[in-house]
Amino acid sequence: MKIIKFLPFAAMLTASAAFSQNDAGMLTNYVDQNIGTGGHGHVFMGANVPFGMVQLGPTSIPQSWDWVSGYHESDSTVIGFSHTHLEGTGIGDLFDVTVMPVMGDVTYARGTESDPKTGLWSYADRRNQVVSPGYFSVPLTRYGILAELTATNRVGVHRYTFPKGKDAAIVIDLENGGCWDKPTGTMMKAVGKNKVVGYRYSEGWAKNQRVFFVAEFSKNFKSFELKGKDDMYGRVNFGKTKEGEQILMKVAISPVSVEGAEANLAAEMPGWDFDSTVAKASNEWNKELSRVKVETDDQDALTKFYTSTSENVAGTIIVWYNAV
Repeated sequence: MKIIKFLPFAAMLTASAAFSQNDAGMLTNYVDQNIGTGGHGHVFMGANVPFGMVQLGPTSIPQSWDWVSGYHESDSTVIGFSHTHLEGTGIGDLFDVTVMPVMGDVTYARGTESDPKTGLWSYADRRNQVVSPGYFSVPLTRYGILAELTATNRVGVHRYTFPKGKDAAIVIDLENGGCWDKPTGTMMKAVGKNKVVGYRYSEGWAKNQRVFFVAEFSKNFKSFELKGKDDMYGRVNFGKTKEGEQILMKVAISPVSVEGAEANLAAEMPGWDFDSTVAKASNEWNKELSRVKVETDDQDALTKFYTSTSENVAGTIIVWYNAV
């Protein structure tokens, strides 16, 4: 497995500083999203807003019981960043529309940890992982790419910082769901030079589940190719990238239609301002947490209370239908 040199550390420091949320009075300061990601906690890790349909976060290789949320603290593999996850359940499902930034040729499969060549997965550098309500970032060691995520109700927003290279791409994976979830029908196609649309039908804990999506990119792609088993992987090729070049991606979903996903994207994320979207998501979390004010000098108690509250809210998913 080829290891590509990491991006300048300054880029990671900037991300960490921008989203550390040290503002006085922000109750999100007391949320520790790492709590519950070990043992049998089944806690979602990633970026979302209160009651949002999109729960955008990393999905790992294992599909056993302790990984029903897609993430476990004992494991640092990442097959991509999925737009739907479950929180605190005893069975796995969802993990729809998984996205993975890559460099060079890859095998289009989930893969096994014993052999990196079996899939497109990467190890995540958990030492430099940054997470706060509405924001998630982690370096992908295999590709030297810094992944940053945020979200609105129905849109997942990605910012990938690439190293210098000639084969940069973003792969959309419609095969791999969560644990007992299996695809029953998939489709995706390019529209112009900066958009991909499609759907994923699946069956698992939820029967006859349907997710439609539209993905837009901040940079025109060179080409779009269908890859892997039954064309369930879409490779969006960007070609050469400069050191530290950033490519943004926004993915809107709908349970109704591609047109519904288009409407959701237009309503919630018409532009490309990643940082303001992070700030808005953080403010939404702080507003929700502020429904209950706790006064105590016990910092551990505050952390436990507001972390538990945020996880309860994250586990309550409202299916936000189309914006029109």
